[in-house]
Amino acid sequence: MKKVILAVSVVFASLLPVASNAAPGEKIAIIDSYFDTSKIAGDVQFVCLAKDKCVNKATPKPGLGTDPANHGTLMASVARHQNPTAKLVLIQTEEVSAKGSISTLDGSDFINALTWIKTNPVSAVSFSYNLTNSNAKVGECKISAQGGSVSGMDASIRSLVSALKSSGIPVFAAAGNDNRKPLNYPACVPDVISVGSTGLASYHQAGTDILASIVNKDNVNYSLSVAPWFGSLSFTTSFATAAVTANYSIIGANNKVSVLSQ
Repeated sequence: MKKVILAVSVVFASLLPVASNAAPGEKIAIIDSYFDTSKIAGDVQFVCLAKDKCVNKATPKPGLGTDPANHGTLMASVARHQNPTAKLVLIQTEEVSAKGSISTLDGSDFINALTWIKTNPVSAVSFSYNLTNSNAKVGECKISAQGGSVSGMDASIRSLVSALKSSGIPVFAAAGNDNRKPLNYPACVPDVISVGSTGLASYHQAGTDILASIVNKDNVNYSLSVAPWFGSLSFTTSFATAAVTANYSIIGANNKVSVLSQ
């Protein structure tokens, strides 16, 4: 189990930007299956690693935050909401069919994204997908077999994350939203910074590297509007990961971080 080393309070104001902690030239990479860049404000670099060259658009799924058609765009919106001035490097890994369906992000896709980052350095990396093997037990850190050899993909990911860490590029990953199940892969990998959330008691909190909580103006609920096109979004560990990564530059120097609204 990973030790809880830091608690982060992230303060949101609905649909308002927050005070930026970005250093000049800061780049926040977000790895996800799909992005609708037309919905993401500010300085954005779009990186397509999909075999189809990202020529097709996905069919939107209104109200479904976990659907691949929305998930990446929402994570980018969360990061932008937290950090208005940083460049967001949006790495799309998946193909989209002519009918708008999206292929499944797997371990090989994550490896391709990390490999790209190794040769195109960024400031920090956010990954909010669950690549856990369905047979993994609590306490195990085992990647799904989808995408290749379990041992081969795991070795590549551990090597890439270690190399990025040595280069000063932290990789943040969502711990998962069900604490009865194993800590999500790759959040369970030692050199990955796992991010938990206090949004619900059932989310992973114990055993994470960073435990993120949310404080809003009313200090009441964890469902906030971060994107006009989508509406409210619960403060899951995915949400927390994007928010924490966007504020990574101030996390290391403080025991508790508050990002204040303007």
